[in-house]
Amino acid sequence: MTESEFDRYKYDQARAYLEHVRALSCRAQALRAEVEAQRELAEGVRAMRYGEGCGGGAGADRMADTVARLQELVEGYCSELANYVDEQDRAHSCVRLMERPEHAQAITGYYLLGRPWERVCADMGYTLNGMMKLRRRAVTEFYDVMPTEWRDPRHPAL
Repeated sequence: MTESEFDRYKYDQARAYLEHVRALSCRAQALRAEVEAQRELAEGVRAMRYGEGCGGGAGADRMADTVARLQELVEGYCSELANYVDEQDRAHSCVRLMERPEHAQAITGYYLLGRPWERVCADMGYTLNGMMKLRRRAVTEFYDVMPTEWRDPRHPAL
């Protein structure tokens, strides 16, 4: 394997891990939105007034189903949030081991804080083109400090 092939390999593996961490945030946010939507639905069911011809049992059943679904969603959200927090802590620990502060700042801004590259550029005083060059070097450097199990291309988390 040539040096440029190895650098490409390092970049791909590190990027896969960092995208995994970023995706955990997106999944947690999506689950939170589902919980909020279900909570609003539960409040709507509770606030409904049933007119004549509507049995109280149907409303109670609907409320029980809605609350059960809400509990299910909250449980899933809490589990996903715990996974996200653990992986964020792990990723932040890895970033702290990076030698170049500007690489650590770029990785943190985009992958760990979820900011768009344009915002990371503005925060760091880079042009987008300059940031894309720095990003490549930063992600490649991150390979050396990332969790060891993510360095294997056969890792089941991918």
